[in-house]
Formats: sequence, C-alpha cells, structure tokens
Amino acid sequence: MYLKQIEELLLGFESTLDRYDYENISHLASSGCRREALECLLQCIQEQNIPINTTTYDSISMIAEKYGGFRSALIGLKTRLHHPQISLLP
Repeated sequence: MYLKQIEELLLGFESTLDRYDYENISHLASSGCRREALECLLQCIQEQNIPINTTTYDSISMIAEKYGGFRSALIGLKTRLHHPQISLLP
C-alpha cells in the first residue's frame, strides 16, 4: 500500500532531485526498503533545499506517520512551508 504512495510522491521530485538520488530512492522503495527510501527522500529535500508545497508536505506526513520516527524532519519541513527562505541545514 505505501509503496504506491511513495512511488507517486517520488514522481513529483523526479525533475528536482539529482538523478543519482532519484534512482537510489526508487530502488530502495521498490526493493521493500520503504522506510529507508523515505529517510533518503527527506534528507535530499533538506540537503538540496528543494521547495515543497502543502500537498507534498501532507503526503510525506501521512507516509511518515505509518513508519514513525520522522517527527523532527516533519517539523523542519512544516517550518519551511511557512518560511521557505529558511534552510534546514545546520
């Protein structure tokens, strides 16, 4: 169930993610490593400062809730929705 949602979410980042990162995340998701795929996607969004909208945030949040342990990453993304100029990098 979550594989399809992760794949659909990832398609939205196909043109903004680095090709290597996109292929790596796709491979993780299709190999059954969905949690790792989501971790990688969140890390790439943060490191590459990729803008997200509310719909994308909601999709990521819904998937992340299933796996748990993504609270700080989600808070960072939500903050960025309201203040897009703020980088998530330390």
